[in-house]
Amino acid sequence: MQQFNRTPVEFEQHFAEIATAERLWQLIISMSGEGDRALYESEPFSTAYQRALQEGFSQGGQGYARDLVNALLWTVDVENITVPADLWYGALDTSTVHSPDFGVTLALTACFSYH
Repeated sequence: MQQFNRTPVEFEQHFAEIATAERLWQLIISMSGEGDRALYESEPFSTAYQRALQEGFSQGGQGYARDLVNALLWTVDVENITVPADLWYGALDTSTVHSPDFGVTLALTACFSYH
């Protein structure tokens, strides 16, 4: 069964079973741009960051899986946001996970200014 055909509960259970500190580290490194990757892999940052991931996953992947479900099921209608808000994206960010268009689409749908 593909993860996108799952209910939110099944999706969360699946990711809780497979999520590990090492898998998240590999995902981050593989999706990061050259500049970010250089920082992530430099010392002492690399050791500290990987230690934080290990601590974060020390009781399993349930917390990470819950965060994924919360993020994917975010039910805020951005069109209803009425206060000014800024969107900040790095021009060298290569991750397709957070915003493939660096927030341009989101900025067009609400009262966001794009930086």
